[in-house]
Amino acid sequence: MSIAESQPIVITSTHEDEEQLAAMIADAFADLPASKYLVPEEERRREVMASTFRLDLEEVRQATGIIRTVAGLEAAALWSYHKGSAEPEPELDARLSEAAGEAAPRFAAFYRALHTRRRELMGDRPHWHLWVLAVAPDYQGRGYGGLLIRDQLTAIDKIGEPTYLEAASPGLCTTYRHFGFKSAGKPIVLEDGKTRMFPMIHEPSLL
Repeated sequence: MSIAESQPIVITSTHEDEEQLAAMIADAFADLPASKYLVPEEERRREVMASTFRLDLEEVRQATGIIRTVAGLEAAALWSYHKGSAEPEPELDARLSEAAGEAAPRFAAFYRALHTRRRELMGDRPHWHLWVLAVAPDYQGRGYGGLLIRDQLTAIDKIGEPTYLEAASPGLCTTYRHFGFKSAGKPIVLEDGKTRMFPMIHEPSLL
């Protein structure tokens, strides 16, 4: 089989994909430090995370973002676009309360912390936000994540805008550096005082 034949096909996700993608992302993220902080109970974590990721998928789709996946839905990248103008702060609303249950206050605080740091770092600059990059556990290490990063960064570079993300671990920071992302200031420390997210920025350039 040739490289071209074995390369997964990148496509734009549709509304019909949301249930399967949300479950895949929850499975891929289940063991990350932030996920364990948000939903400490392992037996509930995937269910609660899948419910909140369905909200994220809906929000990105309804706004000016894009959701890229592969034909078999084994990986996904959620890219939101921010014009640089004032944005409302995330809040604990009825939909989040229903999705996350008793974990909803932690999710709301988590979203606020990430929102505040992104606004501090990006200010009024129009930019893209790689909100989620996930690969199903059985498909990790096959280059799916890199394929999805390059797919959209190539298009963003052509319009000359930066991309922002929060890496969930130091190891993931190393991975993102391979694609031109650089660390941006101090880690975001969550309310437990120990769980951290690591902001990174990719300035437009040729990959």
